[in-house]
Amino acid sequence: MALDHFALLDLLESLKADADDIIRRSAQALIYAEATAVIGTP
Repeated sequence: MALDHFALLDLLESLKADADDIIRRSAQALIYAEATAVIGTP
């Protein structure tokens, strides 16, 4: 059974949004860790 074209696009957009969120949160955590290492605990 083939996925509907629009359903597949919706799925891909949802996966991209999830990946973007994970990347954003990971980058924020890395920046926080680097800042903490440089300037100490806030």
